[in-house]
Amino acid sequence: RVAVLADSTDAQVSTVVDNYLEAGQITNFGSATVSVVRAVPFGTNTASRITVTYPFNFIVLNPVMRLLNSGSTTGEGATMMSSTALMRNES
Repeated sequence: RVAVLADSTDAQVSTVVDNYLEAGQITNFGSATVSVVRAVPFGTNTASRITVTYPFNFIVLNPVMRLLNSGSTTGEGATMMSSTALMRNES
């Protein structure tokens, strides 16, 4: 929501995202990346698109996959998860 305000900065958007991740008890939230794209065409207006990408380590996936296939490397290392939001800019 902060990104669509006329006087907001990318740093403010990143700070809000970090605060939400920390409040959600996401560990290592500082490793998340935040992409802010403003002035995205949106009908007769413009919008801001925010993408948050976070490296997530599955706790259960690797052991379960190894039960099915002992040579499986699924679940090893981080899986990059991302979410995107698009909202019309305020005038």
